[in-house]
Amino acid sequence: IAEATATDALARAADARANDAERRAEAAAHRAEAALARAEAARERAEIALARARRISADQPPAASSGPAATLLHSATPTASSAHLPWLRARQRLYDEDMPEMWVCELGQIGYRDALALQERLREARQRGAIPDTLLLLEHDPPVYTRGRRSQPGELSMGEAFYAARGIEIIETRRGGKVTYHGPGQLVGYPIVAVEDVVAYVRLLERALITTLAALGVSARARDDEGPDYTGVWVDERKIASIGVHVSHGVTTHGFALNVEARALEPFGWIVACGLPDVQMTSIESEGQRVSVAGCGELAAASLAGALGHDALAVTRAAIEQATGAAAVRL
Repeated sequence: IAEATATDALARAADARANDAERRAEAAAHRAEAALARAEAARERAEIALARARRISADQPPAASSGPAATLLHSATPTASSAHLPWLRARQRLYDEDMPEMWVCELGQIGYRDALALQERLREARQRGAIPDTLLLLEHDPPVYTRGRRSQPGELSMGEAFYAARGIEIIETRRGGKVTYHGPGQLVGYPIVAVEDVVAYVRLLERALITTLAALGVSARARDDEGPDYTGVWVDERKIASIGVHVSHGVTTHGFALNVEARALEPFGWIVACGLPDVQMTSIESEGQRVSVAGCGELAAASLAGALGHDALAVTRAAIEQATGAAAVRL
């Protein structure tokens, strides 16, 4: 009996050491990931500083191009093509980053790939200083599961055929985080924003969403002190908003997904959402409050613009497409 007890004690001690080693290894991996993010942010800050220095050193603006897009950017007075675009003010240079506006474009329901392509065009324009910080607000339809850079095998446990039968596509992305769901009843926000500190920006997104929820009577919190898997916004132990961003040359794409209606929740139960096997998702409706996705978007836009020090300025998709096209001609 004594020998069995000793053997059992040794086994438990070995398990404890293994678990402790696993925790230390995971913590080291998280630290390494954070260090890489800081290094990438430092490199991008240097690139932004260099680009700004080059713009400042230029005595004259670039020579005007021909065509309607060039007319839109170089006109000394509003033209027929620009009169309906109050954010394209007559000026002889690129967007002034000291101006306070953040463009906000409500896209309604849109496919994931279409929204991603639009983000990329806006990111390029923002990197070139041709547009201000911009927020896209939308719902994804048809629905999708997206896998982030930290996704692991087994998170889509039901198999692709199961998801395909329910009309849900699986898409690999460059954003941070793990697998999540996007579909009708969920507010998705894609801020195209110039940033210097990626981690601080993610914390800012969390605070902006917490402010949005507070305005709707939902008390929420961040759990960033519990590790990267808990990035996002929570109501007690229930997750109500997911965050995953990608930064390229100092400008963000991707962003946040806030569950507004209860119908958005069921597909989370078919995956290991956010890499957390026991996570319980919730929505604004499930927490006893009612608001439309569009109404929630207006509050989120105001909260995010305020957190970034901007005024929210509504623009149409046609106007944004015209601005990105004009930027390509100008530059």
